[in-house]
Amino acid sequence: MASIDSQQFKKLIREHCSTQEQFCEKFGTNRATVRRWMVDGRLPDNKLEELANFFSVMRSDLQTPGPVDSKLQAEIGKEVEQVIKESGEDLSYSDYLFWVNFIYQRYSQLGMDLEALKVNLKKTR
Repeated sequence: MASIDSQQFKKLIREHCSTQEQFCEKFGTNRATVRRWMVDGRLPDNKLEELANFFSVMRSDLQTPGPVDSKLQAEIGKEVEQVIKESGEDLSYSDYLFWVNFIYQRYSQLGMDLEALKVNLKKTR
């Protein structure tokens, strides 16, 4: 079972469909099931993937965020700074934050630890 951010789920339904009924019809489910997902905050893993595809978002955009590992995030920031320095490119602060958060979310979602992250970031250089 996967967790789902009910508020984000509701927002995506409003953005992509006129009503919850229309969403149910397009997605191939019923209102009781959608209501259960919203109230319980959980749904089958395969449905989370289907929802992400339906809304054209990443799975993590639908999931309830977990606690932030500030040590891991800081280490990612250092690695991103190193890649920027080695490339000789300029990167705005907002782009820097985007990449730090993107990498953090991806590796957190995959359950990688700090050492595995460093190995994978070094491979990309």
